Amino acid sequence: MRFIPKSYPYNSWQFWLIGVGLVLLVAVPRLTALNQYRIVDEADRWRWAEDFVLALNNGDLAATRVGDGYPGIVPVWAESIWVFGEAARRSLLEGGWIGDAGLGKLFHEWDRSAYLYQQRLPIVLLNTALALAIIWVTWRLFGRRVALLSGLLIALDPFYLSDSRVNRAEAVITGFMTLSILFLIYYGRKKQFRYVLLSGICGGLSFLTKIQALAILPAIALAGGWIVFADKSDGSAWSLNKERVRRLGELGIAWALIAAATWVALWPAMWVTPLETLDLVYGYATRKVGAEGVKLFFMGETFEDIDPGPIFYPFVLLMRTTPLTVLGLLAAAIVPWRWRGRTKPGAWPPTTGSAILLTYVVVYALAMTLGSHKQDRYLMPIFLALDILAALGLVFAWAWLKEKLEVGSRKYEVGDKNRTPYSLLLTSPVLKSVLFAGAFAVQLAAVLPHHPYYYSYFNPLFGGGATAVRTMRIGWGEGMDQVGAYLGAKPNAERLVVSSRFTHNMLGFPGEIITLGADGRWTKADYIVLYIQQVQRRLEPGPEFLDYFQARTPEKVITLGDLDYAWIYPIPFTTPANPQVSVIPQKATLLGYSWAADSQLRTVWQNLGLPAGQTLAARLAGSPAHTDWTACLPDPAFSRQAATPQAYVESLCAPNIAALPPGLYSVEIGLAPVSNLASAAAFIFPEGRLAAQISPAGEVAAVPEQARLEAIAAETVPPDATTLDRVFDGRIRLLGYRLNPPRPRPGDSLELTLYWQAVRELSETINLTVQLADSRSIALGRADTSLFEFSGQESEREHWFPGQVIPTRHTFPLAAELDSPLAGRIEISLANEAEVGLNPTTAAGEPLDKTVGKFTVAPPAWPATDDILPVEAGWQNGIALLGYSLSGPQPRPGEQVMVNLFWQTGQPLTDEAIIFVHLVDGQGQLVAQNDALPRQGAYPTAWWQPGDVIEDGHPLALPPELSPGAYQLLVGLYRPADGTRLPLATGGDSLSLGQLEVGR
Repeated sequence: MRFIPKSYPYNSWQFWLIGVGLVLLVAVPRLTALNQYRIVDEADRWRWAEDFVLALNNGDLAATRVGDGYPGIVPVWAESIWVFGEAARRSLLEGGWIGDAGLGKLFHEWDRSAYLYQQRLPIVLLNTALALAIIWVTWRLFGRRVALLSGLLIALDPFYLSDSRVNRAEAVITGFMTLSILFLIYYGRKKQFRYVLLSGICGGLSFLTKIQALAILPAIALAGGWIVFADKSDGSAWSLNKERVRRLGELGIAWALIAAATWVALWPAMWVTPLETLDLVYGYATRKVGAEGVKLFFMGETFEDIDPGPIFYPFVLLMRTTPLTVLGLLAAAIVPWRWRGRTKPGAWPPTTGSAILLTYVVVYALAMTLGSHKQDRYLMPIFLALDILAALGLVFAWAWLKEKLEVGSRKYEVGDKNRTPYSLLLTSPVLKSVLFAGAFAVQLAAVLPHHPYYYSYFNPLFGGGATAVRTMRIGWGEGMDQVGAYLGAKPNAERLVVSSRFTHNMLGFPGEIITLGADGRWTKADYIVLYIQQVQRRLEPGPEFLDYFQARTPEKVITLGDLDYAWIYPIPFTTPANPQVSVIPQKATLLGYSWAADSQLRTVWQNLGLPAGQTLAARLAGSPAHTDWTACLPDPAFSRQAATPQAYVESLCAPNIAALPPGLYSVEIGLAPVSNLASAAAFIFPEGRLAAQISPAGEVAAVPEQARLEAIAAETVPPDATTLDRVFDGRIRLLGYRLNPPRPRPGDSLELTLYWQAVRELSETINLTVQLADSRSIALGRADTSLFEFSGQESEREHWFPGQVIPTRHTFPLAAELDSPLAGRIEISLANEAEVGLNPTTAAGEPLDKTVGKFTVAPPAWPATDDILPVEAGWQNGIALLGYSLSGPQPRPGEQVMVNLFWQTGQPLTDEAIIFVHLVDGQGQLVAQNDALPRQGAYPTAWWQPGDVIEDGHPLALPPELSPGAYQLLVGLYRPADGTRLPLATGGDSLSLGQLEVGR
């Protein structure tokens, strides 16, 4: 009997059919649904690839020292080759290298969630190739049967499959470390140095991928010793002599040098800054050996910077394997001992290969157990070796069973010649195919329900997800894509605000996402999303927060496999508070409130240690009237929490609103002694200002936020201010401005007051630039400042509450020599701390430029019209020509004549017009002209105000060749955009001022 049968010839149809089947089995589950979800760490890995590509493109080899010492170089090489390939394709289309700008555009495109598969594909292809290479080497080492079963277990190993589909390193080092061990086994069989070379290269690649691969070194040393000392070619096995020690030393040195050369050759930073590069990796490795940064959930307990203990990885092994793998490992452990003593070729005892695989599994697991920083994925590098050992065990079990039944069949044949020998059945190709199909079905049944969320798989033999959720940290971002899809399908999803710990994983959600943390910004959200590992560890934002929401009924639960992964809760109030502002230290924090159907105020607050004898109280206050303070009693469901420090509480208040007249009222909430409610100390609660409206029917309702902001603005901004509709980046609103004096004169000091309203909470300094310029863009003054430098806000910017109006005042001295009247513009621009401008829009979102208003620098006195030649002419837009005057005596050819026009308007103007003065001959031919904005652009018509008299000079240059005589002087206006002349009220599009005599 042969335990390891011969393989099919390479040119046989069976070989190629099996090969194609294995390729599909490995590739299909890895290459499908790659855009489905994003896990943690992937964004960082893509940033590393971007940095690496740009460093290579710019020839900055030192800058290839990317990341934090992980080092992650093999994955970034895979992605860099992929990126450069796409860049080369685009360069061919454009006819030249796309450069940094083109690479930046490519990165920006692929960084979007719709192109997540582009980031993952090179890593997935690499993992697919590694898995196929492992199956191929297994075929060469252990034969077809073991390779087929190994291929089945490896291709559909859910733990390995989960990470081999994403942009992370565990699956990559698993592939390289397993290949390194297999090539070393191959060397033990063939004694050819090329296999040491391949093993060392794979080892070096695993170190370049993630430095935890160094844990393979003890296994490599033991495997080398096994190969050298178990060798019988020069005598008995396991004999100790100098020759074998020398061979072992040479083998180890060769392997180490090859691995080191691979490390240096493929990391350009090692060529120019080797010490700095090694120091970066050393720092990372030493941090990860310790417990720093550990926030692990294990056996119902959260371990923060503490080692969870030696049973962690054995438990991970049980939960992450499949039933078929467990069966194979049990067979590998039991059958050989039951079969020991057999002498047939190929039968057990274990071969050197299986012993080395087992040594690698045990030694690596022990090495990882010694470190305090533990994660389940750190054990992944042994799983493919376990799959191969399980395949060996299944084949051993089959051979052992076959041997047993053959003996039984011979016994029956002696007593009953009509019985069919069992051996005929066991050697039947049909039965073999049926058994392999059964193994495939078992493995597929365990894995397929979790596609493509293979992280959600846990071994059903040990309780599956029900056990895992109580004992292991679960969730790396998978399932948050379904949260994003659910919320993104809601009406006006782009306006929704969602708070979650996993903000970067909510693919497909177009609205705003804010981090769910202890700062309390979550109160501004429309929905709260809790994620499984957050609930398990009970760390963020805190246990009491989780208890409060988990006691509520979620609107939606996202389930993967048999596990609930995410819970979506609508925010439990309609009017939020800012917990960092609406707080009375050591007593209570206000979170928000909503109006119940019976006009009761349902408040949500956190008990920070409210003393006995004190209670929450509420009232409505407005300009016409206010209610008395009313005690807020805990909802019966929250009676225990009301006496528990840090707990979240819902209380009900019933202000007496029956006597209040209709109108807008502020909601005030405070703390007071139960015996003296009138002495209540109110929370700072800007969100409650003018937040309640009482209808004529006496019903109370919340005021919509936009209407509330408008009401606050109307109450705060002076009535004589010029109102504006201008919003910057959706966060700050410019309500209006005042000028003092409204129409300054040259030499005056002009004071500009701007009225700003915070629409949302500000989290950074906002820089303000105010510039005055005339209509020709000549500067009249400029001020650069911060919005928080006014009214003592610079050190307390968090107290610029949403809705609160803050005035900023700016003074500009005007030069005494300014020619007037002069058209002035007010230009406003805002920028954040990074000097990125905040774009202004209307409330409806229409873009605006930086000009917010205009003003006139008036002359000391408006011109008199006593000595002008009167004209009575008016245009349909309200402009009237009062008269004109001509400068100097009778003009001659080649001289200049100044035509001074005196204008007035009966109504404010908004459009600009160009004034033309034409001189025409008797045939109507133009001989001289002057077309210009009023006062040469210094005072366009859009600035004219009723009652102002505007003197506007237009010089006419007479041609030297002009013949003396009488010429007609025409005046008119036209639009600068298209040249259309403006009609006069009496008809026509030009006005004749009479004749101009040109002398000799």
